[in-house]
Amino acid sequence: MAVFGVTARTAVGNAGVGSWIERRAADSFISRGQVVHPGDVERVLLSHPAVADAGVAPVQRSGQEQAATAFVVLAPGAQATQQELLAWCREHLTAHQVPAHVTFTGRLPRNSAGKLIRAGLQNAATPRAARPPGVQRFGKVSEVLRADLRRVLRVLRV
Repeated sequence: MAVFGVTARTAVGNAGVGSWIERRAADSFISRGQVVHPGDVERVLLSHPAVADAGVAPVQRSGQEQAATAFVVLAPGAQATQQELLAWCREHLTAHQVPAHVTFTGRLPRNSAGKLIRAGLQNAATPRAARPPGVQRFGKVSEVLRADLRRVLRVLRV
């Protein structure tokens, strides 16, 4: 295994076959003294018949210890419990790779290319608090830009 480039992607080679990019090294984290690659855990979760989409991110435990937390979107009409998915992971993964928790969510954050945004997983599972009365949605800069856009559109309509 080798690490290439600024993005720290790991590549795997096979004699006579070539090499291919396997995963992003920056997404990996340490759990129970072992390296966990979130993609490995996600592949196991996606192999469960009730799971439509899955993402894994580390959460802090005591000290510097981290543990995997799985964020799961269930397939339409499917039902699964946290215990069922954790048992599935225990069956197919090593002990240090098994998520500590499974959080069910409606959708996972993805960029325009469809890649999972791991940094946004915690926010995707946290329901947004209602905005207190009197708090504006847009800041001052956004309001100025919106006003300028309205003026431009008026000119284009004429």
